[in-house]
Amino acid sequence: MDLVNDAGDARRQLRIYLQDHHAGSAAGVSLGKRLQKSHAGSDRQAIIDALVLQIEQDRKQLQAIMKRLDVRPSAVKQALATAATLAGGLKPNGALRGPTPLGRHIEIESLIAGVVTKRSLWESLRAAQHPNLDPAELDVLVDRATTQLETLRELGDATARETFGAD
Repeated sequence: MDLVNDAGDARRQLRIYLQDHHAGSAAGVSLGKRLQKSHAGSDRQAIIDALVLQIEQDRKQLQAIMKRLDVRPSAVKQALATAATLAGGLKPNGALRGPTPLGRHIEIESLIAGVVTKRSLWESLRAAQHPNLDPAELDVLVDRATTQLETLRELGDATARETFGAD
């Protein structure tokens, strides 16, 4: 089957792609805030607070890129992503109330998946070589996502030990 991708279709594909990632970024911010709550008062709070701030900044950066490319966010996609995030918070993790070690670990794993996807977004935009995008700006965003992944993986290792390690 041949793929159709004329100039108009490429613009449409980019719009859909950015709207999907924008919706995902809303879910990522929401998940990050939930992670902040579940780690409030812990020795990890400062690390998570800094991480969530970066995730919020990345979302604003994506919004600026979308504006530059004359792409508006999709309210429908954003609502669906928010609903999915809220639904994920309803999943029982071994306790009826309050954070659990398993819940914390799953939140970190979910955020890892989101940051991997976000890094792929920045890499794809860089590879597209769109004339309205700055490769240096995208390089910074790729590097920041890589650093976020390293931090999240360290947090994930710690929560895995706490959750699944020997009693």
